[in-house]
Amino acid sequence: MELTNIHLINFRGFRNAEIKLDKITAFVGTNSSGKSTILQAIQMLIEVKQKFTENDFHLHREDYVEIEGSFILTDKEREEVSSYFGIQLETFRIRKFRKRENGSTIYQIAFPDYGDPKLNPKHVNSSTVKEYREAAKKGSLPEEFSKLNSVSATKEALKRYLLETTSLKSKDIIWEDVKGGEIERFLPDSLYIPAFENIEKHTEYAKTNFFGMILRNVFEKLENNPDYKRFKIQYENLTKKIFSPDANRRVKDIVDFEDNLTGYIQEILPTKVTLNFSVPEISDFLLKNFAIHLDDGVKTPVTGKGHGAQRAIIWALLRYYLDHLKSEGNKSTIFLVEEPELYLHPQAQRVMLKTLKELAERGQVLYSTHSPVFVDLEHPESIRVIRKQNKEAMIYTLPPIGENEKEQVRYLKWMGDAHNEIFFAKSVILYEGATEKLLLTHMNKNPIRNVGDENINRKISKTMNFDELGCQMITTGGKFAMPFFTRLLTHAKIPFYVIYDNDSSSDFHSEINDHIKRNIQNAKNSGMIAESTVHYPFLEKDWGIQTSEKGKVDTLYQFLKDNPNNWSEKMV
Repeated sequence: MELTNIHLINFRGFRNAEIKLDKITAFVGTNSSGKSTILQAIQMLIEVKQKFTENDFHLHREDYVEIEGSFILTDKEREEVSSYFGIQLETFRIRKFRKRENGSTIYQIAFPDYGDPKLNPKHVNSSTVKEYREAAKKGSLPEEFSKLNSVSATKEALKRYLLETTSLKSKDIIWEDVKGGEIERFLPDSLYIPAFENIEKHTEYAKTNFFGMILRNVFEKLENNPDYKRFKIQYENLTKKIFSPDANRRVKDIVDFEDNLTGYIQEILPTKVTLNFSVPEISDFLLKNFAIHLDDGVKTPVTGKGHGAQRAIIWALLRYYLDHLKSEGNKSTIFLVEEPELYLHPQAQRVMLKTLKELAERGQVLYSTHSPVFVDLEHPESIRVIRKQNKEAMIYTLPPIGENEKEQVRYLKWMGDAHNEIFFAKSVILYEGATEKLLLTHMNKNPIRNVGDENINRKISKTMNFDELGCQMITTGGKFAMPFFTRLLTHAKIPFYVIYDNDSSSDFHSEINDHIKRNIQNAKNSGMIAESTVHYPFLEKDWGIQTSEKGKVDTLYQFLKDNPNNWSEKMV
């Protein structure tokens, strides 16, 4: 079972956010609280025992909070869910909400609406059975309904009819109340790893957590080990001798202790004292006294190691859990991971991303990140960009890569992860290559003192620190990739500025130039800020700098150095 859509209504800052989800989905952007909220909402939807509280209401003003999710089903899951509820379900669509007035958390499931209330299993009760008999007599239901008098028989007949009839067409949906326990059996498992996690929570034994499942699995294998069998027999004999309810079999020290207590209490009350011991199973006793130690030169419990090592052991446990315990017959798993890059150096982050992709092959992975390493431009459709607008968190989905763009993206990946930083920026400057980078770096260090407008001069008469402005400078390695980036930025609603050369009048350059111009205009039409500077035919020629292809960067550098005051006029 895979979650394909999550809809947040009045939940922790989201008023009406619909988000499409993939097998692996990355939440990126400038609103970190929004990213975390989405993962928390998904866990809230799946974990039936979690109840809504006052903190979940949007700014404590709304009358209700609601989360809705849609799951796609395998053929086997569809058969099981449909059979249980007695109605054909193509998708499993549920919602969890709470009205402030009654304070209870409610689950509902979407039933198909066939336009007739009798074609809803929830409609069958003692007062409606007669309706089914009458409908059968009129021919709108099969004849067998005309002979049914009990609620149970009518429900069974309606269930068979709804599951076997293929001519019924749903006109809409009806939300029906269900108990959490009714849908809990069908919902996937969820493993939620917050950004700042207590390692003890994941490495302490409990029957319900995945670490407890792992340890039980190991101890089950120990049952056939000869040494463990001998140890278990000795343990059982010892506990019988020490803790036996029969005083004649217990060790003398315990019997003496009981007799002494009895003597003291009988000075006040005529009663006898005995000690009853609850003897744990050997496996439970060992499991609850289990601790993980790491030896990185100094052997200590994992709780005494750094956060990077602690987070690494959580991932190791997850990998073991999937590789050794999850089988095809078990429920699917949704992994919810906040900031997987925390406490890891860049190389380890890339290994972690590989792990997430492998996990997605056996479950569903949803994660939030501030690291460009975890943004996969090769699959932009898996990225959800979170941006804050007018105090509301907005979610944007990126378009997939076109066939003619795949080679561009592969080329850009060779150049590093810097391109992925565009989704974390407030604005982006796109440029072609080394000469433009030199120019922008120079701008970053030297103020533009006069552009002919006093109002503008006051704003820019100091060095332009692009990082402080939240502006990301990105080289596209040439003009050919600019249409791809301008399209992504338009979808993500991130303002951008493009610097490129017009170049020759060849069909190739003309086509790319037109594509860039169209994308800029599309961005403007959507209400975005999008501008460009075009050099004719290229920057050096436009500025009147004589240079060769090999000496372009050196010549421009010398020009900027020799013209400390008037170079900025050429940017106006």
